[in-house]
Amino acid sequence: MDSNPQRMDCLMFRALVPGASTALCPRAPRASNYPGAAVRFPLPASRRSGLCCKAASDDDAATRAPGLETISAQITPVIDKFFVSDVQGDPDKPMEGFSQISEAIEAIGEGKYVVLVDGKDTGHLVMAASLITPQDAHFFVKAGSGLMYCPMSPKLLDRLRIQLMVREHGENEPTPEQAQTVSVDAKLGTTTGVSSQDRANTILALASPDSRSEHFRKPGHIYPIRTHRDGVLYRLGFAEAAMDLVTLAGLPSVAVTTHLAVQGLPELSKFAAQRGFPFIKVADLGRYMKKREKLVERTAVARLPTKWGDFKAYSYKSKLNSIEHVAYVKGDIGDGQDVLVRVHSECLTGDILGSLRCPCRDSLAHAMQRIESAGRGVLVYLRGHEGMRVGLAEKLSAYSMMDGGESIVEETAVDSRDYGIGAQILRDIGVRTMRLMTNNPAKFLGLRGYGLAVTSRIPVSRGSS
Repeated sequence: MDSNPQRMDCLMFRALVPGASTALCPRAPRASNYPGAAVRFPLPASRRSGLCCKAASDDDAATRAPGLETISAQITPVIDKFFVSDVQGDPDKPMEGFSQISEAIEAIGEGKYVVLVDGKDTGHLVMAASLITPQDAHFFVKAGSGLMYCPMSPKLLDRLRIQLMVREHGENEPTPEQAQTVSVDAKLGTTTGVSSQDRANTILALASPDSRSEHFRKPGHIYPIRTHRDGVLYRLGFAEAAMDLVTLAGLPSVAVTTHLAVQGLPELSKFAAQRGFPFIKVADLGRYMKKREKLVERTAVARLPTKWGDFKAYSYKSKLNSIEHVAYVKGDIGDGQDVLVRVHSECLTGDILGSLRCPCRDSLAHAMQRIESAGRGVLVYLRGHEGMRVGLAEKLSAYSMMDGGESIVEETAVDSRDYGIGAQILRDIGVRTMRLMTNNPAKFLGLRGYGLAVTSRIPVSRGSS
């Protein structure tokens, strides 16, 4: 790693910060006799923290001028055949070895099972709660941990007055560990609540639009989980993924899950393949949803004179975390073809305070200058990225550690959660194909999957003039 303090943020890095069963499947499409069941609705000791000043720190070959003044950009005109990863480029294409999300949605809608793998490679069996039968409940108990969970939308849980088991999180959103509610049994059609018939009836009652709070006794044998209202768009958890699957299938927003007894990707894949179950990854569902859901809304437009020239400033607000982003637009975008584009991620220390550890301020100036000269283009400024999302304090702590001789590890990953945000802003402005200003071909590999195409890449190099 280059020890030059003027280049530390030019490299994507991470600093080590201290403290920091074999039962046969009974599932076949069938109707349930329960009223309303078939109703269809349209790291402990140390951890790694990405601490580069910005997710788009793509100018890793650049050298920083000793002063804070803007230096002119030298543009290498075009690199054609811009490389796009098939996986990152198409949100509908699953990771290798996994099923299409559309297959999983179809299976859920038919009352079949799906094997869902979360970020920890833990396997979960999933089906729609509104279509469960006693045979299904028996299979879930045999194949899983013995416990059955029902991820549910907050709206449904509030209607049924089912409270969280842990309620000390205050006004903050409960963590996945805190999101389990008190257990319940249905009063109607159950005895002890333990049998497969009793469990199925309780789950059907949770999914029924006709159920009310007084129809359940607590505690019981079924464990609802309160999911986030934005599902996997907010949190890539198994509960959110399960709820999103049933919702996408057009069913009531209640799923059934259990932790599978078999674990590890090879065994989980084998388990699913032997039974013909779709085998999907939560992350794949997240990318699938990002392509289809609106993630930002435009909040204002104004003319904005700058030292480079007059631009139109478009403000956007993320529906996921309320962070505001801005796009600077020059000229008439027209048909959206062949637009000069730069996506710049926020860096307080560089963009505003003139830090010599990174080239962020110059990169921003170069892009604005280039777009002004072209007379047509867009710069998207994504906020909320300080230190690759770990925050300003940890980024500064990493600088201190580096100055003290602590070792650091290079990291080249780009935060894929932001592909959708930047892409949707560009599409809203009218961009369809673009000439992307970046030195990092991997920076926005995912743009194609959101209806955008990168026709060429324009590397930005530094000159002394």
